[in-house]
Amino acid sequence: MASSTGRMLPIYGAGLFAQQAASFGPIDQAPAPENMVVGTGDQLRIRVWGQVNFSANLQVSREGEVYLPKVGAVHVAGLEFSSVASHLRQAIERVYRNFELSVDMGEIHSIQVYVAGEARQPGEYTVSALSTLVDAVFLSGGPSRTGSMRHVELKRAGKVLTDFDLYALLVEGDKSGDVQLQSGDVLFIPAAGPEVALMGSVRQAAIY
Repeated sequence: MASSTGRMLPIYGAGLFAQQAASFGPIDQAPAPENMVVGTGDQLRIRVWGQVNFSANLQVSREGEVYLPKVGAVHVAGLEFSSVASHLRQAIERVYRNFELSVDMGEIHSIQVYVAGEARQPGEYTVSALSTLVDAVFLSGGPSRTGSMRHVELKRAGKVLTDFDLYALLVEGDKSGDVQLQSGDVLFIPAAGPEVALMGSVRQAAIY
């Protein structure tokens, strides 16, 4: 293209990641989604009042447990956040009656994910457990010049969980295909498929 027209055309959408390395900040203050899986290192803010009064910020131990006074250790790791309150209530009801309970998340544990293929900065990344596929793509700098903007595969346990199209986000603002990450997930950016260069009377001259 450059030799025939004298112009260097950009890859359409590549500018979305141009300044991301300097401006990216990890998610750690967003509300915990209901389907988030509680893990070691998470902090649960537990408030109990009524027949018993108890208030504490408890960190999930390496064994996946939190310790409640006079109740004992309660295993919570592996549960979705939406079911933690009812699980704790059942444990407390073995000792007490007539109480109210509230649970929310404090500090969120970190997870390790891997970015492979045609990414600008492939490698292993430590991110918040609240991070999603799109967050990890931005953290890695997005696809390289030879990488696909149309396919970002999220692989979990050896299977492709989703295939995200960055053009859907860029052109339509559609992030509905985004997926929350889990520890050990692999984001794979394949090589770009067929490309076409457009210039002249078009809104944005670029390589698509």
